[in-house]
Amino acid sequence: MERVPERVLISGGGPVGLICAYALAKENIPVIVFDENSELQEDPRAATTHPATLELLAELDLVGKVIEQGLICPIFRFWDRPTGNLVAEFDHELLRDDTDYPYVVQCEQFKLTRILIDLMRSMTAADIRFSHRVTSVLQEDQSVSIEVDSPNGINHFQGRYLIGSDGGRSTVRTEAKIPFKGFTWAERFLVLSTPFDFEAQRGMCHRNYISDPEEWCNCFKVAGDGPPGLWRTVYPEAADVPEADLLTDEYIQNKLQNFFPSRDKYDIVHRNLYTVHQRVAATFRKGRVMIAGDA
Repeated sequence: MERVPERVLISGGGPVGLICAYALAKENIPVIVFDENSELQEDPRAATTHPATLELLAELDLVGKVIEQGLICPIFRFWDRPTGNLVAEFDHELLRDDTDYPYVVQCEQFKLTRILIDLMRSMTAADIRFSHRVTSVLQEDQSVSIEVDSPNGINHFQGRYLIGSDGGRSTVRTEAKIPFKGFTWAERFLVLSTPFDFEAQRGMCHRNYISDPEEWCNCFKVAGDGPPGLWRTVYPEAADVPEADLLTDEYIQNKLQNFFPSRDKYDIVHRNLYTVHQRVAATFRKGRVMIAGDA
């Protein structure tokens, strides 16, 4: 077993786990991150960083790097789909007396994780191990031990604390026997990314919520790999339609054309279907185990 008495163990190398690791390493607290993926995941996922989170990132000297790789968006709008009318516009600038960041930043979460990994490569207190999956947890009076499945077989690690930031299906939460109360929504979210310019063609700002009694849509701009950026649209989908059918080119084109008619076929650079949960853990700490993020 690998023992470092003062070390903090972290399961999950997403934005939450890596921010925890970075904050600890900055204070010279030894930390090791285990992530089951073989490398950094660069699927789009979440992209909106709100003022309160920007303030947290500022405390860690990260906010400038996030702003540099994202889009500053002070305004968001609600639209009525049946009429096409603008219902309301909200301006974060009204919060200027309450925050240094009266806007959100549209920066895909993999960019933040990439920033954090690059910074931690030069930090002696930080260790990140990909292709390492935490499979079991054992708490003791002064330490916590974990079993990890790695390319080299089963390994054991011991530290002072364990943070589980390993997602909604958290092994750490399950091993700690922390109830995860709530339910899973029947509808799923279909997420599509396209370079189609909804601002130039549809007069939209960078964050839009389109209301409809039957089928709503959210439409956001993200930075992508640089100008002109990408637009991400989100739609609800019924539970009884097979995932494979929802992700076909024909279905996706029909979906976009129904909402945003165009003479041209939409170029789709990303598509995915997400299950949506409404759950919360009964406690965020149990002994030497803490859980964070989606866990």
